[in-house]
Amino acid sequence: MLNRRLIRIKVFKVLFGRIVSESDSLRAAEEELMNSCNKTVELYYYMLNCALAVRKYAEEKIDSGMKKFYPTEEERNPNRRFVDMEFFRILEDNAVFADYCNKRGLLWTIEERPLVRNIYVSMLESDYYKEFMTGGPVSRETEIKFLSSFFASEFEDNELLENMLEDMSPLWIDDLGYVLNQIIRNLKHVYGSGREWLPSGAFVESRTMEDGGKYSENDEQFAKKLLRESLLRYPTIKGSVSEMISNWDKERLVFADMLLICMGVTEALVFPSIPVKVTINEYVEISKYYSTVNSKHFVNGILDRVLKKMVAEGSIAKSGMGLIES
Repeated sequence: MLNRRLIRIKVFKVLFGRIVSESDSLRAAEEELMNSCNKTVELYYYMLNCALAVRKYAEEKIDSGMKKFYPTEEERNPNRRFVDMEFFRILEDNAVFADYCNKRGLLWTIEERPLVRNIYVSMLESDYYKEFMTGGPVSRETEIKFLSSFFASEFEDNELLENMLEDMSPLWIDDLGYVLNQIIRNLKHVYGSGREWLPSGAFVESRTMEDGGKYSENDEQFAKKLLRESLLRYPTIKGSVSEMISNWDKERLVFADMLLICMGVTEALVFPSIPVKVTINEYVEISKYYSTVNSKHFVNGILDRVLKKMVAEGSIAKSGMGLIES
């Protein structure tokens, strides 16, 4: 389920904490990383369950209106397009989904009701909801369009949700955007016979690179190896990098930048199937979100300079798809 960039980010966060706390336990670091990766899968299921919670709230509103002594015409003949969506039936009937959520306590309870109401009210006021409720015949395509808007619009920048997720798990808040995107990407699979939309774990056995090649290791192996090698090699690589850059650069580098540069050097050294250009681009992108405003320029310039020198010296050797460059 996790892509390589998110894996790199999770490794970076574990390394950051371990190095700052001067803890060099590889086993503890690996356990922390695996827990962080598995928490992303749990958030995926939890957010799918949120849609069911909103559907239940909408059903209760319909039932309450119909039980009034003097219901309005709209309350007597409610529009059930939302609550009757096939998507909800599929979720409710899926034993794997239910079992996973029940075992891990990923159900929305009465404590989350204020947030469910908040999401429901926001949905009612949206254009995508009004369009769905008053449009033509409901189909899988119209449901997917509606659900894509629902997951894209109602959860990010929702302060109530962010506070709740942070209380439930500090590991969840940074993964929310990624998880929502994964749900939207998988919506088309929900209506099929397969289970591609229900991840059984954080990692896939194999992955195709963007250029069509194949990684030489699966994602779990990549995560563990990147963590282990980065932690073990950090002191040595930090020293080597420091010798290769000017005092002016050293003064402007923050700890997060140095750690990302050391991770990039480690990746270039121990993963021969990953092109140097890919490695540089990945750590520059991560620096945009987890370091200072100017970090992308420092990480890009210094990592490029260090890796070019190491390639020229023969310290870094690439093979297979790793030989591909611009």
